Amino acid sequence: LQIIITNRSKPTYASFFFRVFISQAFFDLTYVPSVFVCQIAPQFPVFHNILLATNGTLWVEWAYAYPYFYLWGQPFGVLLISMHRMLAVAMPFSRATK
Repeated sequence: LQIIITNRSKPTYASFFFRVFISQAFFDLTYVPSVFVCQIAPQFPVFHNILLATNGTLWVEWAYAYPYFYLWGQPFGVLLISMHRMLAVAMPFSRATK
């Protein structure tokens, strides 16, 4: 991921595929902390004080928003990558595959 982000201005990494790849990496990297904070932490009494301390902050709203964020964002990115690969095979010289 670091190689792609640092070289994204080069022509080989400036395609639509790598832009969608970077956005999907963002989803994947933020998914694990979100699941831990919003799903796993409420099940263990050790973390109740931490959750009560964050009441009124962004974490409470994020606990309701993150399932929709990931349920819509990740499949949409996978769909875009799949469509791009299909276009790359069906129409290799199209502007959409560049």
